[in-house]
Amino acid sequence: MVQKIAERLGCEFYHADSGTAPEKEQVLHRWHRGEHKVIVGTSAFGMGVDYAHVRDVIHFGFPDDAIMFSQAVGRIGRDGHGGNSIVLLPRHFRPIDDETWEREKHITPLGRRVMQRYVTGRCCNAVLSRYMDGPEQMQY
Repeated sequence: MVQKIAERLGCEFYHADSGTAPEKEQVLHRWHRGEHKVIVGTSAFGMGVDYAHVRDVIHFGFPDDAIMFSQAVGRIGRDGHGGNSIVLLPRHFRPIDDETWEREKHITPLGRRVMQRYVTGRCCNAVLSRYMDGPEQMQY
């Protein structure tokens, strides 16, 4: 899917099996030099990028885990110029209600349930802060 999206956008792609380590390094170097302003990637890309000038992170579909999501969006604006995080949800997406939250707490990983609250909540930062830092360290 990553490769198909990249082809449609006319940009490069990066995922765990997208080539050898030197080939992946070349993709990153071209991006850092500005030859490509967009890269389509999986969580492998979101966790391994150290580039200060990321402006936007777009998730196609529901993010599976709050920690991986936080890693990816934590790349935005490290140079102090900010940016945007956008989550494009499928049409059939339905937010989780409180009853489902309680019922699924033993079968659905907490990180996934947190993402449900994040994408449907009014204060997204509060949801992630509570999960990542704990209620006593919550910053919002």
